[in-house]
Amino acid sequence: MREVLMCSNLIDVFDGAAAAVSAVLAPSEGGVAHLDRMNLFGGRDNLPAAYGAAPWDLLSLAELQVILFKNGISLLKGEVAAAQIYHADALRFAPWRSINGTAYGDAKMKSSDTVRFNAQYTRAAVQGAFAACLAFTPDRFKRDTGQLVEKGRESMLVGPRARLALGAGATGDLVFEMDTGGYVDVTSLHLQAAPTTVTANGLANDVIRAMTVSRLLRPNGNNLILGQTPVGTAPEAPAALWESATREFSWVNFGQYKANAGQQYTVTLINRSAIAVEVNGSMRWYPDSDEDPC
Repeated sequence: MREVLMCSNLIDVFDGAAAAVSAVLAPSEGGVAHLDRMNLFGGRDNLPAAYGAAPWDLLSLAELQVILFKNGISLLKGEVAAAQIYHADALRFAPWRSINGTAYGDAKMKSSDTVRFNAQYTRAAVQGAFAACLAFTPDRFKRDTGQLVEKGRESMLVGPRARLALGAGATGDLVFEMDTGGYVDVTSLHLQAAPTTVTANGLANDVIRAMTVSRLLRPNGNNLILGQTPVGTAPEAPAALWESATREFSWVNFGQYKANAGQQYTVTLINRSAIAVEVNGSMRWYPDSDEDPC
């Protein structure tokens, strides 16, 4: 089935010295939530000098105290005393994991249903941001496989019009423009980022893990990143969902879409790291059936 990405807004005050925060997933329409493919973002906001200047995602310092489905079904189990809480590892839902650690399966959701994550850093004085997302099939897509052409044919990669330069905390659009008609496989989107300047951190830090994506726009303006969020906020997804070139699967089956020459796909990225970066990426493109892919 064709899918979209359902996301929470970014919780940008996530302090180990304070109470846990909640990221809430709320669909904007009815459909099926693919709970196996829940993913979390834990990005740097401020770190003491002892942690260095690395822009890494901070999920390794986070724990989950609650995963609550439909306001009453706990997805965390285990015996705890009445006054105690769970201390589940957030890394189990890291976007760069190679397997799903828990087969939660699929579940129907209405627009009034939610999935809530309560999380907290395990170190005082560590401040950052937190968000959650999962793959979601709206009811309107339930008869849409998302496949328009056979994947067995050779294809070409669509690259962005230009590399995207983003300063610390900046937002910008990575634009993919078609130079000829065909089909774009949005599921195949891949993103990479590198520090603009070589520093003591070198180029080894995969800064894409400290970035989010707020829009994945089709040429008609439809955003494939959805979710009900508080007024003044927008859904945000971990950019690391599209990070690994060696991943064995994609987290979301966005499917294929017809695209004409001159049409654009836009990925809006937010640099949540403390350094300037440059971003590029690619998507798979299929020619019309009567054209040579080369």
